[in-house]
Amino acid sequence: FHYVYTAEELRTVAVPPSTELKTVSIVFAAHNEHKYLERTLKSTCEQTPSDVLLEIILVDDASVPPLQVPGSYCVRPVVLRNDKRQGLIRSKLRGGNTAKGDVIVFLDAHVKPEKNWIGPILKHVNVNYKRVVVPIIPILDGDTWKENDSVFGVKMMFDWTMFFNWFEDGNDL
Repeated sequence: FHYVYTAEELRTVAVPPSTELKTVSIVFAAHNEHKYLERTLKSTCEQTPSDVLLEIILVDDASVPPLQVPGSYCVRPVVLRNDKRQGLIRSKLRGGNTAKGDVIVFLDAHVKPEKNWIGPILKHVNVNYKRVVVPIIPILDGDTWKENDSVFGVKMMFDWTMFFNWFEDGNDL
């Protein structure tokens, strides 16, 4: 017999890991993300504490031309290339299976992590390691790399019919 938690209980029940989860592996699955990759990697390194960021894994899903990791970063990204398109989920699985961190964070290769972005994620997984935690994702202007404040919704939601929508409810749960 397994106890089935209510939605409210799932928000409040504590299932801490046996040891504190401290390090993260960040997995970027990308196809033809040449325009944004460098800015994403730079922002990720600048905004993620070095004692937390264990590795960056870039899965190039058969980009044409192949994605290159320009410059040097806080950690040398591990680049995995798919010879033919595998799609987002298979690429993320490949990166996740390579990851060595306590926590695996999957991000798109066109995001801009902000200051202290990883703190709330680690906080929530250390309260309940069975949680799937999603960072707040602002909408960026692709040319200026600034947040687009006129677009509503920074959290993603799927309902039971798998309908997707953006929303904001004013809290970090």
